[in-house]
Amino acid sequence: MNNQQLLPAEPIHAGALLKAELAARNWTQGDLADIICRPQKTINQIITGKLGITPDTAMQLAQAFNISAETWLNWQARYQLSQIEQDKYADISRRAILYQNYPIKDMIKRGWIHAGQTLDDLEAAVKAFFQISDIQQPSTFQFAAKQNAAAYHQSISITNIAWLHKAKQLAQSQITTGKFNKQAAKLAVEKLSALLLSPEEIRHVPKILSESGIKFVVIESLPNSKLDAACFWLDSQTPVIALTLRYDRIDNFWFTLRHELEHVLNGDGQNMPILDEDLGIPSEALPVEEQRANEAAANFCVPTAKLDSYIIRAGAYIFAEKKIIAFAGVNKIHTGLVVGQLHNRTGKYQQLRKHLVPIRQFVLNGATYDGWDLVNGD
Repeated sequence: MNNQQLLPAEPIHAGALLKAELAARNWTQGDLADIICRPQKTINQIITGKLGITPDTAMQLAQAFNISAETWLNWQARYQLSQIEQDKYADISRRAILYQNYPIKDMIKRGWIHAGQTLDDLEAAVKAFFQISDIQQPSTFQFAAKQNAAAYHQSISITNIAWLHKAKQLAQSQITTGKFNKQAAKLAVEKLSALLLSPEEIRHVPKILSESGIKFVVIESLPNSKLDAACFWLDSQTPVIALTLRYDRIDNFWFTLRHELEHVLNGDGQNMPILDEDLGIPSEALPVEEQRANEAAANFCVPTAKLDSYIIRAGAYIFAEKKIIAFAGVNKIHTGLVVGQLHNRTGKYQQLRKHLVPIRQFVLNGATYDGWDLVNGD
């Protein structure tokens, strides 16, 4: 007998089908109980719908009626599914879309959105955060580049888009003390260059940028993100620099900040924000604007010509600690900046790492920020 032909159009309990099979063979419930060595009470409970068909029972019935165990189980499963209200689990698909398209758990944990009491509340929070009208609609925030050349041809993760939206929110709430123009930005770079000797001086960065009309925000990156920073504009006269401080080191901070300032000086990111990931990729693999920003950042941290001269003079003793400390002192910069640039030049990243001192506490002093279980941007 073809098992597919045995499946009724409308799901019914397998017990009713079992009763029909008994009748077709003129068997009683007692006969079947004897055949499969099960109590007659069990047979009666299956027929009356009080018991379902288990895999064991299905195998026994398959032998008795020459109808596959899979068919008996299919009958049982179809009936059980038909008894469940179709709308009972409707919210699951909606919730799955949210969790597939957005970093919901991380956003709730960071307080960027609130779960609310219902799924409707959560959907409304997501729509408001991303400024969209439908949860299946892509974010309307335009973006452009990532630091890694290969990544220029890849889509930006929704994790980084969420971070970018948060950066935009914080920037919009911030008021600068000065008006932006290119000359003001150049003056800011000059003022910042006087702060390179001591990590404590980094506390002045937010004030200097604000005076130049540049909005500066710091947002801890979300898990599994390699984002270092972003440069975007709220309008033609309002540039924004956003950092993640993914690496809490003096060399990474100054390199990343100056990299983004070069984007601002050149008007990069006005049409589409620039997202920089994994700063430090070899410059020959990058677009022109990224090469330019990397060169400016490296020269800001340690004057390139002077570092070239040091490397030639030091020879095999390039990482001699006393030489590096003396070189940094002469140039009035922190030793960690020299070490960081030598790391990038040589690839020997384990050398003298003790000089790559942490700076986050100084950056956050006076900055608009979000993360590290501390929030001052709301």
